[in-house]
Parts: sequence; structure tokens; C-alpha cells
Amino acid sequence: MKWKDFLRDRLASLLLWGIFIIALEVMLMAVSQPFLQIYIGVGIPLGFLVDLCLEFHKKKKFYDRIEKQAEEMEQAYLLPEVMEDADFLEGNYLIQFLKVMEHSMAEEVKRYRKDHEEYKDYIEMWIHEVKHPIAVGKMIAENHRSEAMESMEEELQKIEDYTEQALYYARSYNVEKDYLIKEVPLQNVVAEVLKKNKKTLITEKIKIEMENLETTVYTDNKWMEFVVNQVVGNSIKYRSETPYILFSAVRKKEQVIFSVKDNGIGISESEIKRVFEKGFTGSNGRGKQKSTGIGLYLCQKLCRRLGHNILLFSREGEGTEVRIIFPVGSYYNER
Repeated sequence: MKWKDFLRDRLASLLLWGIFIIALEVMLMAVSQPFLQIYIGVGIPLGFLVDLCLEFHKKKKFYDRIEKQAEEMEQAYLLPEVMEDADFLEGNYLIQFLKVMEHSMAEEVKRYRKDHEEYKDYIEMWIHEVKHPIAVGKMIAENHRSEAMESMEEELQKIEDYTEQALYYARSYNVEKDYLIKEVPLQNVVAEVLKKNKKTLITEKIKIEMENLETTVYTDNKWMEFVVNQVVGNSIKYRSETPYILFSAVRKKEQVIFSVKDNGIGISESEIKRVFEKGFTGSNGRGKQKSTGIGLYLCQKLCRRLGHNILLFSREGEGTEVRIIFPVGSYYNER
């Protein structure tokens, strides 16, 4: 709260008092009362100024305290719960109104959270249910080999991938309840992802190379497989004429850098900074292949929740490299 703002707010009152004092001065001049003129011309303005200063100090102290508390709190909407009573009437009215608003907002948030949880539970249940007919369809296609059935199996695999993506997206808001951090060999993660994409990798003749994947990291095995699978899916989707994917890991003093590098069509420089944005597909996603723009967004979101960092480097026409950085602290080194 600033003095000039306070005076600006009191401008109408100041003008009225000024007009009143001038009118009194003119009237006292007419009846020749010099002593009263001096008293009114000096005493009243001085008393009014002192009153203004006291009011300003009182309100500034109150509002500065509120501002400081709001800045220090992580959940500023809970401010009314910790606000102290003011020593002026308007301040106490303000606190009462804010508490009523905070209580109403808390009830509304509670209702929305309940609706969100119910919707999330329904989505998870629906996805688990729909996985069964997908698996049956893939089994039928597997047992009745033909060109049509192979195409059907590919489409069913796409449906399964999208349902899995939807499941992880639904769970990404409560990752803390669904992950288990433990020591995981990177080669196990890569092996599972390659197994899942085995048919496509063979069909498209994608060369696979691996370096130093005996390295272990601390992560959640299930969530990391999902992240790596999303990255590999992009490498397959945006492959070159002679595709290859290189998996490698480098252990440094405080971190392990896991890399997935391909020689695909790459990403334009103007789009690099936006690849982790929710819903961003880029020119390749809109042109060569249809894309939801959710995959990399989910990868970054899950990595952050797990305490990892994910970076992407690419040049158009030269390929893309995704790096996942796992921190290695003294706690892990001692285990």
C-alpha cells in the first residue's frame, strides 16, 4: 500500500474538507475574527493530516502483512484461515467476506475433485475392460494368418497403444500413488520396449544398436517402459529410408544419461521448443502421420514426477535424440 494511492483514494474527502475550510475562512473574514481564522486555517488541516497518517499507517500494516503471508504460502487460497484480526472495521469485514468466499471455493473444489476422481476411475475401469476384446482380437488374428489379419493386428496394436496412453494420462495426475522407485537395469527396460515393437521393427527393417545398457538407474520400471516406448514409437513413426535406433547410457558422477537416438526425418528448429507442449503435433505430425500431441507431453510430465529430466535434440532431415537424465545421489551410491 502506497501513500500516493491512499491519498488518491481520499481525494474526494480532501476536496470537500478544503472547500469547507475555505468557506469558513471567507465567512470569518467577513466578521473580522482573525484568531478563529488562524485556528481553522491551521488547526483543522493539521488535525486532518494527523488522522490521515494514523489511518494510513494502520491500514498499510494490515495489507502489507496480508501481502507477505500470501507470498510465503504455497496455497494462497488458504490465506483467510491464517489472517489475523484487523484493528479497523473495514479490515474485519474484509476478513469475514474472504473466509466466506474461501469456504465456498473449498466446497466447489471438493466437488470438482470428487467428479474428477469418479471420471478417472471410470476411465481406468473402461480401459481395463476394453483391453480384453483387443487381446482376443489379436489372438484371433495371430491364429488365422492372412494379409487382412496382419493388417487387422496392426490396427488393434494401435488401439492398444492409444488406450494405454489414455490410462497413463488419467493416472499422471496421481503418479505418487502408483509408482515404486527401485534399481532398474536400463537393458531390461529397452528389452521390454523392443519386444513390444518387435513385429514393426522387423517389418520396417529398423536396425537396433545398444551401448552400455548394463547401467542401472533408480526409477519406476513400469512408468519408464511407457516413456521409452513413446520415444521409440516416434522414432518408428518418423523413420528414414534406412532407419536405425541407438540406445546408449553414460554414467557420470551425479547422473546417468540415457539416450535414444534415431536417424529419422527430424524436427524443424522452429518447433523444437514446443515438442513437450500438450497437443502440439508440429508439421510432421500434421503431415506425414496423424498424431495426438500427447506422447512427449506425458513423457515430460511423468519424468518430472519421478525426479528425472528429459531433453530433446533434433535437426530436420538428420534425426532426433531424446535424453533422459537420472540423478545419482549419495543415497543411491551407498545402497
